[in-house]
Amino acid sequence: MKFKRFFMSGLGVLIIVGALLLMLNPHIRGAVKLVVAEDPFVEVQESSSSKKVMAHWDEGEGIQTLLEELENDGWMMEDHFGSAFMFTNNDRTLVVNIWKWTNYFVVAEMTEG
Repeated sequence: MKFKRFFMSGLGVLIIVGALLLMLNPHIRGAVKLVVAEDPFVEVQESSSSKKVMAHWDEGEGIQTLLEELENDGWMMEDHFGSAFMFTNNDRTLVVNIWKWTNYFVVAEMTEG
């Protein structure tokens, strides 16, 4: 009887912690969306001047997919500084900073300015 109570309490704590992580951490929500929806990338966070998207790592394939999608949307890559990319579209400029979030996902922050 004690084992059952201990197990149920532990399970309840795990469910609560998992729900809190999903509610509070946008990167965890993005990772769950990517796994469930199997989209090439998902939007994680958006503000007035920037947007964060997440993609699968897949040995760098996620980064390539993201950059190709920007080029398909009319952005032309102008320069590359390590993990930062600069795109232009007419008189607009987009700076994309990419970092590896885990071994399985990458996050790209796109700031227009």
